[in-house]
Amino acid sequence: MSKPISLAYGDTVQTAPLPPGAVARDATTPGHRPTLAWDKVIAELRCAVREAIHSRRRSTSRALIVTVDDTRPSPRQLLEPLREELAATGVSTDVLVALGRHRPLSHERLVRHLGTAEISQTVWDDSTVPLRAGMTLRGTPIEIHPRLGEADLVVLLGFVEPTYLAGFSGGPKLVVPGCASPITISFNHSLLFLCGPLPGEIEGNEVYADLCEAAERIVKDPLLVSVPLNSAGAPTGIMVGGWNTHLVAAAACREGLSVAQPDAFDVVIASPGGVPYDVDMVQAKKALPAATRAVKPGGTVILLARCPQGWGPVQPDRASLVPDGEGRLTWLAQHRYQGHVKAEWAALSPAVMFWHVRRKARLVIVTDLRDELEGTVAEGASSLAEALDLLPDAGRGANIGFIAEGRRAV
Repeated sequence: MSKPISLAYGDTVQTAPLPPGAVARDATTPGHRPTLAWDKVIAELRCAVREAIHSRRRSTSRALIVTVDDTRPSPRQLLEPLREELAATGVSTDVLVALGRHRPLSHERLVRHLGTAEISQTVWDDSTVPLRAGMTLRGTPIEIHPRLGEADLVVLLGFVEPTYLAGFSGGPKLVVPGCASPITISFNHSLLFLCGPLPGEIEGNEVYADLCEAAERIVKDPLLVSVPLNSAGAPTGIMVGGWNTHLVAAAACREGLSVAQPDAFDVVIASPGGVPYDVDMVQAKKALPAATRAVKPGGTVILLARCPQGWGPVQPDRASLVPDGEGRLTWLAQHRYQGHVKAEWAALSPAVMFWHVRRKARLVIVTDLRDELEGTVAEGASSLAEALDLLPDAGRGANIGFIAEGRRAV
């Protein structure tokens, strides 16, 4: 009897037997960059930060460390050595969690993620007066959280992983969208209409070019601490320096990533990697680009996305999720070409990614949101076994590919 399929789903797994006559194999080919042990990462961090501070032309007495929330791997083991090295050179530090459009972290989540709750977050309210720097060449208003203007040095501490929006996370993405206002985020992210999802790609990526321009207008001389991760979530190096450091880290990340085999499978089953990467649909849908690449035209993509927190901070734009909703996305794209954003990006993003799949294949999602998918371009299922039963002839004889860490595959 063939080995059953088993992939991460929230804090559990989804397991199902293979349909009769079906075969299943990994839908990706592994990267080739070797991992770097964490003790070596930390040792290199200490040396590089010490050297960077001593070589700075401007005096530095106060630094703001901007880092990620708990929808990303925890930087906890890097944060304390970083603060220690800065303190050893006479630099005091504050820490700011760059939320973007994500929900603020509770006291318990902050402690679990960073080891302390004595940390600020980029919460926006009516009293927040942003730092403004006009508009990018692509028409994005530049509005950044005022905390970034309060220190001598901004340190951007993050991991470099593939993302369908900016190509790679980390670096300038910690400023935009991380510390950007909702309007800046919506204008920037809606550039995806112009170039489509490009995980692991910077060349030709309108979103990346735009956010880099916005970030560099506000933060003139940052210190980037960037750790590229491979598809298993292991570090493959550490890069410390100015803005160009992110390009070096992105290239290193790319070498360690699993790459989906194009147009190779009748069915592709993808998991973003379980908790916290499927906490809501904002995170879970990041597994879709690799799955879409691997499925044959006319095939089926099955996404395992538990989503205990629902769609995310914002409810989806239902008009773009229905079977004729692609016309709405086309209308919105035409307006973005003209420099106007007619709907909030966060509400549109599920539909943009669902339609990315549906132009090529059928989409079935195993999720707590299954009832809310009724009438949309995606079908809901309560389990992987139920999803397989929805396949033509219940998947008998199908060539099935699986992607275990879909958010880190390209």
